[in-house]
This record gives sequence, structure tokens and C-alpha cells, in this order.
Amino acid sequence: MPPDQLNLTAANILDLAKRYSFYPMDKAVGYTSQNETALTGQFEGFRHTLVSQNREGADQRVARIAVERPQIPVMYRGTDYLVSPSLTATTGTPAYFLPWDNRGAIVEMTIPPFAVGGDEVANPPIFFTAVLSGCTIMFKGTPAKPTIFHCGTGGSGGGGTPTSGDPNQFFRRMLRDIKSRGLGRSNYNVASQILSTDYMDRGAVPGLARGEQDRFKSKLESHYRGTLFIEAVTMWGIVFGFRNGVNWEFYLQENATIIYRNMDDIAQYIDLLKKAVADQGKSKSMQFNLSQAITDQTVANKAGADVKTCCRPAVVTRVFPGGAGHASVTNRWRTLRT
Repeated sequence: MPPDQLNLTAANILDLAKRYSFYPMDKAVGYTSQNETALTGQFEGFRHTLVSQNREGADQRVARIAVERPQIPVMYRGTDYLVSPSLTATTGTPAYFLPWDNRGAIVEMTIPPFAVGGDEVANPPIFFTAVLSGCTIMFKGTPAKPTIFHCGTGGSGGGGTPTSGDPNQFFRRMLRDIKSRGLGRSNYNVASQILSTDYMDRGAVPGLARGEQDRFKSKLESHYRGTLFIEAVTMWGIVFGFRNGVNWEFYLQENATIIYRNMDDIAQYIDLLKKAVADQGKSKSMQFNLSQAITDQTVANKAGADVKTCCRPAVVTRVFPGGAGHASVTNRWRTLRT
């Protein structure tokens, strides 16, 4: 059983990310967007936000995070752990935390070079950005002084300005527009980009995540054949990083939310149906083919079997520096509760 809390460090975060799914909140407690510029033209309604010092001089990049088991996991995609940042807390691990803006924005943060002689508040050892739900993440700069951009919007249904066309390309064009305006640290070229289709199935839009989602579901079905009915698998992602010496490494954690039912519960339901037919004197020649029923999602949905939801990390891939390197396929999918 996973512990109630985790203490993340630069030394253990990569290993723990292969074992447990993380769900970072949208922004830190106490964070307010202050250094923002409204965009115009084809990007009207969007903004560029620079996360740095606020008007009082406090550094809004550095939060203290608590990593705890959620009380109601299904509210957070069945995740193992919530990552809750706070700018006002006095306890918790110091971390750089990059929020997102549902109104529609490119939110930018530059991590400064390692401060020799500084403590972990001056040199936070880890990084998170808000959970990904269709956003694209871009990296510029160097491993010693990286700049990270969280590009997204809640769209018309989520209180934000909608994009037009492919959102990944839309935000790439927006970043070029920001560069032309001399805003932020956008003078560098993009070194790496995480597309929304790298971590989630976007339907008609092709991408890496769809194949990984299908392969992950096939693994589950094969491993739990005869024990669990795997109803659905949905991929989603987060980005985390850690300081290795004076340089940073950033990773994409692709998580799989799994919805499943216990075969024994379905079998019991079928037995009850048989008994009800017999008791009511209906067609006693009526046959129930259990092997067919348990592979039929419609029957499974009606089976009265309790639906279980959990989340497991599926793939962890280094995305900067170097991009798309050192992918690790996890095996914690073997630990579903039966």
C-alpha cells in the first residue's frame, strides 16, 4: 500500500514517478497573475504571463509542495498522489511551480542558474507544472538556465479563449509572436516541445498517445483475463523536473486512468439473472453465455458490478535536454485491486 505522503527529492523523484501517478494542481495557493501582457491580432483574447516576482518583490516561482494521497481519487483521474503547491506555506519541499491560465495564455518561467552556497529555498531541487489536459509545453534556453512555457486555454467551455486549428501549432505561432514583441525570454529557439497528442488521445488527430493507450489496455486485458473486465483506459500527462548537479532534466509522465470491474461480480449478476428467469417461469431454454457476456461492454455496464477507478504511470520519458530520450515503460499496471 502506498504511503499517505511522499517526500520528493532530486534523488528519488524519477524512480517514484515510475511507480506512482502524480496530479499537480493548477496553481499554487497564494499565486496571482501579475506580470501579464494582453496579445492582439490573431491572438486577441490570449496573454503572455511571466512568472517571477510579484509587486511586493516575492518570488512567485518557488512554492512549497505537499505530495499526499487524495481523499477522493476519482475526482483527480484516480491518481496516486496530489501535488499541492503553496506560496504561503512554511513546510513542504521547495519546488519551482509553473501554473497554467484557463483564460488562454502562454505562461513562462525561467529557472535561474544554481546559486553557489544557497540552501534548497534558493536552489529548489525539483520542478512541476500544472496537470496537462490538452496543453503544450515548450522549452528554451540551456539545462543550467532553462525557460519553460505552459501553453493552454480552458476554451469556450472552460472560461477561456478558444484556439483555431491545431492547438499545438497555434501556440507555436503565438510564441513566435511573443518573440517578435520582445516579451519574456523568448529570444532563444524552441529546443523541445511536448504536444498534446504525446500524452492524450485527441480523437481524429493522430499522435503517439493513442498507440500507447491501446497497447497499455491490451497489456491489462491480457494480464487480467478472466479476473477483471477492463472497461476503459484514458491517457493524460504531467511534466516534472529535477536538478542534476547544476543542470536540469525534465520528464513527461504519461498516466493511464483505468476503469474496470471484477469478473466475479459480473458472474454473480449473470447467476442472478438465470435464477430470476427460472423463478418467473420464463423460457427455461434461455441460455447465458458467460464468456460472451464478460467481453460485451453493454452487458458489463448493466451487470451491477462495482466500477473501480485507479491510475498508473505508463511511460516516463525525458523531454529536455535532448528531447524524447530515455523512455521507461513502467510495470505497476500489474497491481490493480482485484
